[in-house]
Amino acid sequence: MDKKLNCVNPFEPPCMDLKIAKEKWGDRICLWGNTDLVNTLPYGTVEEVEAEVKQRIGDAAAGGGYICATANSVTEWCKIENVFAMTNAVRKYGVYPLSVI
Repeated sequence: MDKKLNCVNPFEPPCMDLKIAKEKWGDRICLWGNTDLVNTLPYGTVEEVEAEVKQRIGDAAAGGGYICATANSVTEWCKIENVFAMTNAVRKYGVYPLSVI
């Protein structure tokens, strides 16, 4: 059986609305990313990172088909504590059954 994976990456805020994409195409493609590399990861607080990850999971993870990650990479200007906060928040909120929905 030939299986194919269709996934959109990069998925960058603010020009790409994750919630709208999930509503329009979330049953046909996987959405990957959308944690902000311009503001949140380099300049935000740990609490802001956690809140953004929780929001992204709430917007797109129901029913599967979402990979919570940075918008496209981990850059040198990201605060390391924010990268850890992102991965910890994914572990906290991104395990099925989802608790943020």
